[in-house]
Amino acid sequence: MSLINATAIPSGASAYEIEQSLRFNDDDSAYLSRTPSSASNRKTWTWSGWLKRGNLSTYQTIFAVDNGSTEIAECYWDGSDNSIFWHLGGGSNYRFYTNAIYRDSSAWYHIVCSLDTTISSPSGNNTRMKLYVNGEQVTSFRSNSTPSLNYEGLVNLNTQHEIGKRNGTHNPLDGYVAEVHFIDGAAKAPTDFGETGTYGEWKPIEYSGSYGTNGFYLPFKQDYTVEGFSTVIYTGNGATNHYIGGTGFQPDLLWVKKRSASGTSHMINDSVRGAGRTLYGQLNYAESALSTSNITAFNTDGFSLGTGGSVNDNGSTFVGWNWDMGGSYGVQFALAAAGNAKHSTAQKKFGASSILFDGTGDRVSINPSSSTDDYFKFGSGDFTMECWVRFDSVASSRTLIDIRGNHGDYIQLATSGANLYVYGSGVTDFASSASISTNTWYHVALVRFNGTIAIYQDGVNVGQDTTTGDVGGTDYAVNIGMYRKQDGSAEGEALDGYIDEVRISRTARYTAAFTAPTAIFTTDSDTLLLVHSDTTNGSTTFVDDSGAAINTNGSITSNVSANTTYGQSIVSYTGIGDADQAYTIGHGLSSAPEMIIVKARTEAGKSWQVYHEGVDASSPQNYRLKLNATDARETQSTGNSWQNTAPTNSVFTVGNGSWVNENTKAFIAYCFHSVTGYSSIGTYEGTGSSGKKITTGFAPAFVLVKNVDATSQWRIIDTTRDTTDPRELSLFPDSTEVEAPESGIGFTVQSDGFTWQGGHSTSNANGNTHIYMAFADKREYAYWLDQSGNNNDWTSNNLTESDISVDSPTNNFPTIVPAAPLTLKEGNLNVTHRSGTYWDGCHASMGASSGKWYWEIKLNATASTWASAGQRIQAGFVGNPEQWSTVFNNLAVSSQDPAGQTTSSHPAYMISTWDTNFTMYGTDVYSAEGVGIPANNDILNVALDLDNNKAYFGRNGVYYDNDGSTDGNPSTGANPSVDSVISSTYYPGGVIGWGGGDEGELTFNFGQDSSFGGTKTAQGNQDGNDIGDFYYTPPTGFLALCTSNLPAVAVVPSEYFNTVLYTGTGSSNAITGVGFQPDFAWIKDRTNAYQHQAFDAVRGVTKKLHQSTTAAEATDTTSLTAFGADGFTVSTNAGLNTNTANYVAWNWKANGSGSANNNGDNNATVSANTDAKFSIVSYTGSGGEPKTVAHGLGVSPEMVIIKKRNNTGSWVVWHKDLADNYAFEGLDTTGAAVSGGSPISKYVDAVSSTLVTLGDAGENNASGDTYIMYCWASVDGYSKVGSYVGNGNADGTFVYTGFRPAYVMVKRTDGVTHWQIHDTKRSVYNPSGIGLLANTNDSDGISAVYDMDITSNGFKLRATHAGQNASGGTYIYIAFAETPFKYSNAR
Repeated sequence: MSLINATAIPSGASAYEIEQSLRFNDDDSAYLSRTPSSASNRKTWTWSGWLKRGNLSTYQTIFAVDNGSTEIAECYWDGSDNSIFWHLGGGSNYRFYTNAIYRDSSAWYHIVCSLDTTISSPSGNNTRMKLYVNGEQVTSFRSNSTPSLNYEGLVNLNTQHEIGKRNGTHNPLDGYVAEVHFIDGAAKAPTDFGETGTYGEWKPIEYSGSYGTNGFYLPFKQDYTVEGFSTVIYTGNGATNHYIGGTGFQPDLLWVKKRSASGTSHMINDSVRGAGRTLYGQLNYAESALSTSNITAFNTDGFSLGTGGSVNDNGSTFVGWNWDMGGSYGVQFALAAAGNAKHSTAQKKFGASSILFDGTGDRVSINPSSSTDDYFKFGSGDFTMECWVRFDSVASSRTLIDIRGNHGDYIQLATSGANLYVYGSGVTDFASSASISTNTWYHVALVRFNGTIAIYQDGVNVGQDTTTGDVGGTDYAVNIGMYRKQDGSAEGEALDGYIDEVRISRTARYTAAFTAPTAIFTTDSDTLLLVHSDTTNGSTTFVDDSGAAINTNGSITSNVSANTTYGQSIVSYTGIGDADQAYTIGHGLSSAPEMIIVKARTEAGKSWQVYHEGVDASSPQNYRLKLNATDARETQSTGNSWQNTAPTNSVFTVGNGSWVNENTKAFIAYCFHSVTGYSSIGTYEGTGSSGKKITTGFAPAFVLVKNVDATSQWRIIDTTRDTTDPRELSLFPDSTEVEAPESGIGFTVQSDGFTWQGGHSTSNANGNTHIYMAFADKREYAYWLDQSGNNNDWTSNNLTESDISVDSPTNNFPTIVPAAPLTLKEGNLNVTHRSGTYWDGCHASMGASSGKWYWEIKLNATASTWASAGQRIQAGFVGNPEQWSTVFNNLAVSSQDPAGQTTSSHPAYMISTWDTNFTMYGTDVYSAEGVGIPANNDILNVALDLDNNKAYFGRNGVYYDNDGSTDGNPSTGANPSVDSVISSTYYPGGVIGWGGGDEGELTFNFGQDSSFGGTKTAQGNQDGNDIGDFYYTPPTGFLALCTSNLPAVAVVPSEYFNTVLYTGTGSSNAITGVGFQPDFAWIKDRTNAYQHQAFDAVRGVTKKLHQSTTAAEATDTTSLTAFGADGFTVSTNAGLNTNTANYVAWNWKANGSGSANNNGDNNATVSANTDAKFSIVSYTGSGGEPKTVAHGLGVSPEMVIIKKRNNTGSWVVWHKDLADNYAFEGLDTTGAAVSGGSPISKYVDAVSSTLVTLGDAGENNASGDTYIMYCWASVDGYSKVGSYVGNGNADGTFVYTGFRPAYVMVKRTDGVTHWQIHDTKRSVYNPSGIGLLANTNDSDGISAVYDMDITSNGFKLRATHAGQNASGGTYIYIAFAETPFKYSNAR
């Protein structure tokens, strides 16, 4: 991303907030590297970091040191099974290889690797190598061997250390990394970096210790208020529109050089000349023609590249030096009025006036000069011409905006009668479909995008056609209000009416329906012309507000973009030199420039001219240097570059030399003066020996130096390419040489300057004068900068500022859940369709059942067109995601459209690219077809209002109502796209299909990256809680879907459910550690084949039931004898307390022994916990049907278990997701769910918020029999009663619960299978083998056939057994939380 409000702490934030993380995309081979300047403590150190996983099942380096031959130090995710492998030494010397599997990509892991080889006698867990995950020491390994006493490894040796890759080539990391600490010389515990929170989560704290010599702290924060200068390094990818971020501002002057290969020019671009025009630093060539091959745009926090090898060669490394030169883009044109054109206050759209044209030859015109004569040469590219217009007459053809040369080439936005009309060369003339009338203000825009040219009238597309021809050219005139050739040989079709706000842009500002602008136009780097009318009545002065201001301080008029705060400006001018005299040019600065660099733009053979006040102590104006040559300073007479005249506070002087002032030729000048604490332009005399100190008053980040007394290269050194002293990686403005270390330089940086530790002739020649220009990087933070105070900074490789994310361990954002056959990248936010004619369904890792939520999705189809036989990309939100993916993945595109697959059991609402149009659809709703034409890079907007069951779909910030009109308004609640969303928990999701087998992509932004993986210019918009990084501003009241914005959790799970393990003693045994006084305890012997036993406070202690049999309740005084404040007491019963045997007890809190509740037909005793939605109900059957029993929950139960107490009888299990009138006849059997008859079930016939309605089956309502009933309902963040469909795959169905489960019980409804119980006390790491079955007395045992992963937000099946994951099998479950997802760690 690019724009983060780093000071905004989310509401409800923890005391310590981690604000940002760094995303590693393995496709980019991204990593950080650093080589310590010297070795330090190699025996004792600690590495701590937080990680969130992306792609799984590939070997991925977390951190590594590799000497390239015999020895490695590395910690990585193992690609075979996603365990952690920590390895020191060569071969298999010392290693930890965990049994635990770490493949939860929905939340964060905290990993600590601690080494202390000085421990003389390691024992138990006090080992020399210690690995901690989420605060707990890992002690279970499939392979482990620890180092010998005083072993010294590679870590802390002065060789390259890396994060995210090994040796620059191996095992790239995929995912997110945050808050990395490295402690040199101390073996730390996880409690130095984290602590246990209220909900049992492991959360970060601020580290307060020391770091040691080579220690570092990387918070991956980015400073977005950088000013003046910055350096970025990047790797080319050869792709169009490669975005490079991290500059800290929108650069106006950009100097790029390839680092990894010679023969490539220095590429110099600026915003005044325009991004597509390049000058070559080491050459005397003319400026390049306008091109999209090199620099294509200056962006808010970076720049974009074309495919040119000099700036974007695939795999090559580059450096970009960036200056903020005042923020002007292009030049301001001189506007001239003709006829009676004037400002009038009689009518206005904005401001005080508009421009009046009386229809008799009035116009406002510009004629570009030689320096701007190709500004309106659009070629086949995109452009926009727009204005506000009010017609006094529409009787004939009227011109609004016209761009025209002298040779029949033109583009004209006009009228023809009562319609708008487009005329032009290279386009087919056509009229709009909508009419216009007099005395009405219209916003009119002519736009070309992707080969289509369209007219928009008040935001509505009223006509379009395809266009392949070139538009615009050189020597073109622009006329407002009338067409006219530049030479005046033809003109006419004058406007009768008013125009306000004219803007011409080199971009397609509108590609779909939009809301007409409600304020004056603003300028940006794509604006070529901008005209406001806000002045006095009758004025004939017209001003272009688009670019660099016109400066008339000198005898040569110039356009100037100046940053007076930092003493630097860009000056564009046209030469008028025709005599040997002084000519002055305004530079826009408040002090005289100390260095000026001038280049002829349009003429070849003209060298770069450099003025520097240090070139001579008394008369620097008598000398010149050439940036593209190694020449020593050159003395000049009159008629030279500077006319022997020094610059002043307002102007600099040139002679009539053709390299600075040839008549009618275009020139560009870059002017600089020193600013305290930021820049220093000066001179020094070399000593030829070590220790030559130059004081600048700051730590320089960039130094340009030249020996002016001798033939000598210009040299550039910066602290981004070379991060440690001495810095010896140089580049040379006068040469295409590759970057390489060079001995004898010895450049070192101090807080107040720099020192040469060598006597090289270019930088420190004895007795020679050297000039320099130095800049500071004013940023406080950058993601590669060490914040420990040690300045142990890192080098960024294939990472950019767009990889910074607000997804963090203290505010977790959703990502897309990995599932076959999806291909995910960019931190699991980009979904790519596999090759083949199938649908691929996906959904996010976070959902909501209430609240207002906003997110964005960027479209991309790799096909060249959106054709009727092809692309299907759909995005919106889905319910029951565990069924969503199963239904849609492997569904053939040809067989069924996803709209037909949505049902109330798996609802979905989508905006779909259907053929060449968008369509909206949803469960029980079929909305508008044909609501726009899809285009690559369109951004879809989703605003989901679950409080009012409404949804809004938009495109590029404009929202549709349910008939396809563009008047949806989520901020006010008006005109929704869908006004009857079925109540459910919903998850962002989508479907991708391609009839032809090609690929398409969806890139999601839930508020963590508005650059969409660096493919868009980030906008940094936040929700009402100051959270997120969105491309468009979220509608009022709609929030980013993230843990900080999730609702507060109503219960602390550990206060209402807990699992305890204990060992039998054979005598009275008080079991503690439950954390509360349990009212229901379910206990199982794990060692021996004894029955499950159930006890509760309503029936009373010693009253036991066996879940795995139909036996009646028995009184056993040797069983559970007491419930206590923190557990229970068991006596000598073998199934509860055999000496040395192991046991598990699952415990629930209700409300003690209960009280009478006679609200139903059958009187009952009810112990109800209305917070946790659990109740225990004792009642006596009355026979007959239907009969009701009160349950006390206050909401409808979702799962009910009933057991006859006084006689034998099956356990009856009713679940909300069983078919009507169905139930299970027993926890004690493997049978499928069975029908209880119709229309009244003999089991559970109905439930309400107060009552359970029973049939007359003997198992639940026989007259005179006594029963116990356990009732549960879901509580957000604590419990979930639900269902899912199996997929028969080892990469099985994922089930979202909204919490990290502590307990899951599963049963197939349509097959003969066991009741399976998983819990996280018996299975302390993933995968969780089942171990216990409710319907058998089998002892505990791990079985891989029942594997599932317990995750931070649910559970994922990892085996194909019919008992939990048969393809198409239906399953019910009940789960209880260990930690709510709002706070949960990855598991």
